[in-house]
Amino acid sequence: ARGEVPDQKVAGSPGEPARLLLGVRSVCKTISEKISAHTAEENEQGCPAIRQLEGAGGDKAERTFALKKEFEKLEIEHLSTGAALAQFNQLTDSYTPPDWACGTMRALYDGLRQMEKDMQQHIHEENNVLFPRALALAYPLSFHFAWVIRLLRAPAHSALHAARGGHSPARAAAYV
Repeated sequence: ARGEVPDQKVAGSPGEPARLLLGVRSVCKTISEKISAHTAEENEQGCPAIRQLEGAGGDKAERTFALKKEFEKLEIEHLSTGAALAQFNQLTDSYTPPDWACGTMRALYDGLRQMEKDMQQHIHEENNVLFPRALALAYPLSFHFAWVIRLLRAPAHSALHAARGGHSPARAAAYV
């Protein structure tokens, strides 16, 4: 099933595949736990807070402050997830299967590569689209200034790639 890592079969192989996959399995467990906790946090705190802000009339300052704090917490979790993704990338030599890799291991590497791509997109959309737009509900005119602020501080997307030697800050700014 999608989202499951077929490392059990490969890790049962003797020698180098087992050692390599034990590292991948460890990182997979860590990232799975992070994603589960993060998703629960979004569903239980972030999304309801956005809906409350949408429905709030008058002074939205208190709700906006709480929402901003929630977003800051989620962005820190995004950085942590980015570090785990960087570990996958490093462990798998940028998702390049070894010459001796079996079909299952090649499928695992492809799945990990796609997961990293999907997670980077998710993180980018939250940090650079959803969060600023949600905060703009309270301060519509400041929405445009939020984009400028995003460009001035290092976005999580840039930190993700910098952790693994990827995009330059200028290229990361193009994602904003």
